[in-house]
Amino acid sequence: MTKSEVLADTRAVSPVEIVVDSSVAHSHGNVVMVTGILHLKGVKSGKPYLQYGRYMDTWLRKQNHWVCVSSMTTPMKKGPVDD
Repeated sequence: MTKSEVLADTRAVSPVEIVVDSSVAHSHGNVVMVTGILHLKGVKSGKPYLQYGRYMDTWLRKQNHWVCVSSMTTPMKKGPVDD
């Protein structure tokens, strides 16, 4: 998605519930890579949705603080929310 597509998609979505199902962190000096599975639950264009995805975040230790320098989520599957 382009930057404008991401911003438009973000504006179309109501607040989202994000649940991390699992995560693993691997450290390499002052860099930590976190991978895992999450699911997002929300309402988009008036319709409920549930989306699963794999994510990878890259954190860098900089001046005694951790900074997220990269974050990526890849969809796994989508479907309607079951009541």
